[in-house]
Amino acid sequence: MIVSIIIVLIVALVVIALWVSAVQQHKEKQENERRKELTKQKAIIEETEEALMNQANIPLSENVIRVLQSRIAEALKTMVTHSPTSKALKSRLEEMKQHLSNPVQGTSSCLLYTSDAADE
Repeated sequence: MIVSIIIVLIVALVVIALWVSAVQQHKEKQENERRKELTKQKAIIEETEEALMNQANIPLSENVIRVLQSRIAEALKTMVTHSPTSKALKSRLEEMKQHLSNPVQGTSSCLLYTSDAADE
């Protein structure tokens, strides 16, 4: 009788250990997916900010600037949903929302001259 109780307890411990391991692996997988998504969104923000910084070299229209700024805002929203406790992300998202509500500044129109236009 005692032997059967010990065997049942050992089996129960093995089942519990397997279940705990499965839960832990699931949590680790979710965390890895979250980090992967945050890294992806961070890369989107960095690339978009680089494009905005290069507008001195390549003039951009107001619409293009708004699209790029909106892209940054959407990436920040996604990052906030994946990391809701980050105050820095939330404050940066609020700054971007305020920035989007203001008129675009720093745009300059660039006149391109063709050889025909220069001759006239």
